[in-house]
Amino acid sequence: MYHITLKNSATKSWLLFPNNPEKIEITLGVDHKVYDLMSQGETVVPGCRQGKRISFSSTYPKSNTNIRPWLENAIETKKVLHLTIGGTSLDRSYNFGESLDVVIDSFRYWEKGGEPNVVFFELVLREYRPFSLKAVT
Repeated sequence: MYHITLKNSATKSWLLFPNNPEKIEITLGVDHKVYDLMSQGETVVPGCRQGKRISFSSTYPKSNTNIRPWLENAIETKKVLHLTIGGTSLDRSYNFGESLDVVIDSFRYWEKGGEPNVVFFELVLREYRPFSLKAVT
């Protein structure tokens, strides 16, 4: 059994998702540049690593009135959150775990007919990497 938590360091609050998703998808992209050279055809210039994207879908009980407002507040206040995915084991030789700073890319939620006490949701998170600008003199 594993757990997924988001922590808001600014407010010292955290959110533990009550139901584990069927799958957690982590995407790591690269920003390659592709150029079409007239006499040589297409060429690729390797680019920089993009931030990780973490996405999952799950459910929570409708009686849990904390999850949606917590996530909506984090979006509206543009807070950087700390994601922890821990306690998983895909097989005995590989321990899966993530711990990184993220921002919420999107949050969708819905209800289905016939399941009145359940809220379904999809959450997409993007890795936050701090940056600084250097003064040019």
